[in-house]
Amino acid sequence: MNYVTKAGNLAKALENAKLKQRLELLRKLKKPGAFLELFAGKGFLSQIYADYASQLFLVDENMHYLQQAEKRVQGRVSYRLFCKNNLDFIREDLPSINDLCFVDFDAFGSPAKQIQSFFRTFVIKKPLLVAVTDGLGLRWGWVCTNYRSFENYSREYFVELPKQQVRRAVHVPRDFVKFFEDLLMMQIAKKYNYRLKKVNESVRRRGFPVYLGYMLEPRKETPVA
Repeated sequence: MNYVTKAGNLAKALENAKLKQRLELLRKLKKPGAFLELFAGKGFLSQIYADYASQLFLVDENMHYLQQAEKRVQGRVSYRLFCKNNLDFIREDLPSINDLCFVDFDAFGSPAKQIQSFFRTFVIKKPLLVAVTDGLGLRWGWVCTNYRSFENYSREYFVELPKQQVRRAVHVPRDFVKFFEDLLMMQIAKKYNYRLKKVNESVRRRGFPVYLGYMLEPRKETPVA
């Protein structure tokens, strides 16, 4: 069962590599909690998450897809549907949610803007598992053609741009998406004073999309004497 992406492309319902990576990440979950799935689509992952979550927050711009997701989780777990753009949800609805233990980022391309917006809004108070699907590598040939295109995407991923920038052509390895995501998560952890651990990854044969898993935890503040 395939579905049509916003760009008009056919996408598989659920890649085996993605499912395997997500299930491995879920083994780190100590107890059920609230799950947020950004770009829930037809709910192929939602129905898996229903077995682990105490509550699901499912976000997608396509109401028809959300209705199909609803059928897959109905009667199995408490859930709420949000038919809107992910960034709008983060800005308007995320501030009222404070008990997340798992968030899934998937944007049919680069999820960097989602990720940065999320962490600007949401304050981690307990361990948070972060699942990422990044399909930016589908544009690998364009990104590595010159420094300007590479720099444009760098700006999207880096919380803080490197102070020194080399203005020249860049050799971009095929695993650059994984590199960008890891660097973004490291800088987010530094900026918000979180402890970061990379849990797992799955990279398809051609190097994209990549499926990544992280654990973020708040650092314990030193008690004042």
